[in-house]
Order: sequence, then structure tokens, then C-alpha cells
Amino acid sequence: MKFKITLREKKPNQIASEIQFIEASVDKLRDEVLDIGKKAEIKMKNIIDTNRRRPQSPHDDTNVKASKKSLIDGIQLDMYDTLEVFGWGLGNINELDKNSPHWAMINWGGLPPSTKDYNKLRGKFEPEDGGLFRKGSPYYPIYPTKLITPLNYIEQTANFVRDSLTRLTNIFRR
Repeated sequence: MKFKITLREKKPNQIASEIQFIEASVDKLRDEVLDIGKKAEIKMKNIIDTNRRRPQSPHDDTNVKASKKSLIDGIQLDMYDTLEVFGWGLGNINELDKNSPHWAMINWGGLPPSTKDYNKLRGKFEPEDGGLFRKGSPYYPIYPTKLITPLNYIEQTANFVRDSLTRLTNIFRR
């Protein structure tokens, strides 16, 4: 976001007071933009958490999947604030790909991977007494047919940020 400031027909003492006002406004704008970043992080995590269909498994040392993080853990706010530039980013794609590879499938939806795509991808079936699969390996191929409904948490958060920035620019235009 860029602002163009024009001072016309001002006396030198008036220009100094205008510059002080502009500097104070830029500091306030910086604080507001960084605050929107914090709110966006909370908003994105809330969208994901409220639409969760299954509880997350605990991440402890005894859990086999302890190295994998939940999607909410992977969404971190990165702020930068220098003299010329300030802003923030939400979620590092490389970190999400490494720690929560399912982030894109949750956001955009689609058909989950199957054993056909990844040969090592297998499901465990533990039948009760008299069940169909009592002999052999407890792991069986998975061929999902039901699509994952897109959550669109990125788009919802982007809309929230756009609306917040629009309100902010309207305040500073007055």
C-alpha cells in the first residue's frame, strides 16, 4: 500500500507541523497494519479449528506421528519492520509442506491420495470377532472415493485482511 502526500502553498513553519503530523500518522498506520497481521493469524487458526471434524492426536514422544505438526502449529506470523518497509506474512509454505503436507488439500479440497498414488499408503482394519479380515496382514490398500470439502481458510483470511485494510485506508484518507 502506498500513499502520496502533497503539501501545497504552505509556509515553512506550517510544513514542519505537517511533517510531524504525517510521521505520527505513519507510526499509527504501522501499528495498525502489524495488528491486522496478528488478528489474521488468530482468524485463520479459528477458521481451521472450528471446522475440524476430528480431534487432533496428541503430539508426544510415544506417538509415532510426533514429528508431524498439526496444521494450526504450522501457521506462524512473520513480521518485518524496517525504516522503509513494514508488514507481515502468514504461514511459510516450505515449512507447511514439510510439517503439514495436508495443508493444501484441506484448503482447496479434492480427492485424497490412495495406495495407487503411493504404494506404501495403507490402512489398518481391526475387525471385531467374526470380522471379514481375520487372516493375513492388518494393513490393506486404501482407495478413497469421497472428496474432501474445501475449507478455503486462505481465501477467508485474505477477505478478512482486505476488509481490514480497506477500513484502515478509509480512516487515513479522511
